Amino acid sequence: MSKHNQLVEALKKILVSDKEFEEVFASARVSKAALARYILRELEHTASPDKGEEEWVNADPHQITLEHILRKALPATGRESFDADTHAEFKARLGNLCLLRRSENNGMPNGSFAAKKPFFEKSSLTTTAALGECEGWSPQELEDRQQKMATLALKAWPAA
Repeated sequence: MSKHNQLVEALKKILVSDKEFEEVFASARVSKAALARYILRELEHTASPDKGEEEWVNADPHQITLEHILRKALPATGRESFDADTHAEFKARLGNLCLLRRSENNGMPNGSFAAKKPFFEKSSLTTTAALGECEGWSPQELEDRQQKMATLALKAWPAA
């Protein structure tokens, strides 16, 4: 067996298939803000390939905020569709996070999805503006969004 074939066989043992990658990504949680920002930036770049580099999302936290769609702390009221268990399960999911330009974030309340939705809708970021298509914010909406993100991630990080 040639060295090339040996290398290909060795890599097959450690690489995952697109299907496996998509399945894992569809339920991924992110606890580190820098990692979440990186992933969301790359998804935005993939979703908006026609934007010039000067329009791309940058990494400066003073210009770009990392937003939790469902708040990190479970509110006493206005929980939407999340009880304590589902809140704990979904608050750190990648689908619950979005990027927002600080200038577009000015005045956004730290409340319900309905209160935040107008700010998401007017975002210049494609992946954040898409939140405007959601009727509300429920575990199913979050799952659906993260599945779309997983499909987009296959384009952002192709296997070949």
